[in-house]
Amino acid sequence: MTLIKKYPTLLLLAMSITISYFLGEGDKNMLLIAIMAISPIYILLIGVHKLYRLDYQFLFLAGLMFLSSYIHTDSFRLESYLYSFCFITSFIVLRISIYQGCFRLSFIILFLKYVIYAYGIVLLIQQICILLNLPVFNQPHIWEDNPWKLASLSPEPSHLARFMFFTFYTYLTLQKIESGRSTTKLKFSKDRYVWLSYIWVMLTSQSTTAILFFPLIFIQLLNRKTFLKIIFLGMLLVLIVFLLFQNSAAFQRAINILPTFLTFDSSEITLTDHSAAHRLIPLIGYLENMNFQDFDFWIGKGMDSGRAFFSLYMFNVSGDITYRDNVVSIGGMLNYLIDYGFLIFSYFLYLVWQVIRKNNDRIIVLMWCVINLYSTFNTQMLWFSLILLMISTYFEKRQKYINEMHI
Repeated sequence: MTLIKKYPTLLLLAMSITISYFLGEGDKNMLLIAIMAISPIYILLIGVHKLYRLDYQFLFLAGLMFLSSYIHTDSFRLESYLYSFCFITSFIVLRISIYQGCFRLSFIILFLKYVIYAYGIVLLIQQICILLNLPVFNQPHIWEDNPWKLASLSPEPSHLARFMFFTFYTYLTLQKIESGRSTTKLKFSKDRYVWLSYIWVMLTSQSTTAILFFPLIFIQLLNRKTFLKIIFLGMLLVLIVFLLFQNSAAFQRAINILPTFLTFDSSEITLTDHSAAHRLIPLIGYLENMNFQDFDFWIGKGMDSGRAFFSLYMFNVSGDITYRDNVVSIGGMLNYLIDYGFLIFSYFLYLVWQVIRKNNDRIIVLMWCVINLYSTFNTQMLWFSLILLMISTYFEKRQKYINEMHI
């Protein structure tokens, strides 16, 4: 019985970090898969009668995904479907645990604080390993063109900034809820190591995403009294970042790619930033090839159809033979849209909206949509960030109810 009670905490921990020594073929997180595989059993043990209406709707989504993919038997893979199913049931387990009071607000705040510490400490250790030319701790791959491209405890380097941003933003949000204030108050004396960990990861991770997202955290600090101070502080930080990183490749990419994307010219985007083209061009390709009269547009084309389409499109645009000779995983959630169809994709978005619709922080909701446009369905990033949004939404709603009871 004790193990059953501890399982949601273990699942939350497994969702929040990646230990590279447990990565299997295709860099699949085997430890996370093993822990998530228990989630359907956990639901049966605690009783399906404890599920909420929204939980049944997520299970219905899993059923629709099975039917859509099974129609295309030539591409159906049971292991891929079960992977998706386990992400859904794991989310349900954590949602039940939150709504039934298994996690206290103070525990979640402390948990996120230690996760932030861990990300910063592991990244620092990895950087020291690079400096001393030692085997890099918890890093499965080293990029020869940029050995400083490190993942810390995230699934891959490109996810590090996103994991840290969502974790830290949620940490500040929950602190604000716990204190009963309308805005987050700076507490550098108490939280200086948490801030230091966040700033260190975001500014030294060699990530364009980190540079773009780094200043957004200061939205948490805005109110009428501190507006001018925060604006001044933000401008000062932007100036410091510019002076320190103006020669950084990641910084230059962030400056160059924004105006180029607004042209919606696939060839121009590829020439400006080949790496960013992985994320931006698939959206253009999908919009160019939408066909409402195609029945598969509505019910899906089958597993991996999105990957095949985007690889061919990228080859035609860029001429890079990498895309011709391999089916490359690009396109993010657009893969889910092509694989399972517009109807199931819309239903998934409806369920996400049901999870977060009562969250008053529209900025973080918007950031979740933007970030996870480039995450596939079966990714730790998408589900962990949705879990964090669900947690902050629940405690915000609960605090509002408590305040109304005292009026």
